[in-house]
Amino acid sequence: MIAQELQGRQTPAKVKEWASRPPLWVEVRKPAKPESLSLDAGEEDAIALAMEFGAPILLDEREARGVAKRKGLLVIGTIGLLEVAASRNLLNLADALQALQKTNIRVHPSLIQDALKRKIGEQPIPPRDGYIE
Repeated sequence: MIAQELQGRQTPAKVKEWASRPPLWVEVRKPAKPESLSLDAGEEDAIALAMEFGAPILLDEREARGVAKRKGLLVIGTIGLLEVAASRNLLNLADALQALQKTNIRVHPSLIQDALKRKIGEQPIPPRDGYIE
């Protein structure tokens, strides 16, 4: 289901192109034990797969994050992931956040400002209620 969502009409062209021909190391799977969690089907599949593999999960939608946390998963959001990558010198955080804002992702401006403030002060990314922003 997640792979299908990457072909949606609001998906940026570059993402659609990447998803139509993913690299060899990408394995598209369906969960062995699907979860019925009253969420979007892609989020349900992502949570079920994270539970199967005992893996952290990338989620931005508030309700899905709460469900994943209650299931005992380590949750990180897109901004948190970009902050981690920037802390490892894999990207420039300001540039990445600016590019992110040009996509169809819905992010409250305060989250972006908070991330930039943390970067300027080189403060560690604070865990918030069991997950990383």
